[in-house]
Amino acid sequence: MSKSYTLNLLHIFCYANEELKEDEIFIKHKGKKIWPTDKKYMGIKPGEKLPLDVEIPDIQEGETVELEIWDWDLWTPNDLLGTTKMKIDGPGGSFQADMKTAKSEETARYSIQWKVPWD
Repeated sequence: MSKSYTLNLLHIFCYANEELKEDEIFIKHKGKKIWPTDKKYMGIKPGEKLPLDVEIPDIQEGETVELEIWDWDLWTPNDLLGTTKMKIDGPGGSFQADMKTAKSEETARYSIQWKVPWD
């Protein structure tokens, strides 16, 4: 029987944004928005690091968790900026996972800092 863990998402860092001033980002896991929980999006500029403070429970040992980073748009459909994957082998961290862009022409570059706490 495999062990179950909780994944703690610590921070998101913006290396380069997609839009002119800032990106209005939110994060999804398995099709459900998980951050931010109290508003539609969070604005972020290049060089900024925002706290996530998100826990994803019941991750099985060896499971790969995929997160989607989206840019919120008022007048057009929201844009998937890219995805990041974290393989959960056991407790440890903090680690960093870089975002893979959804389309080759996109300029956005993000990373997510995460850990799996010891019981």
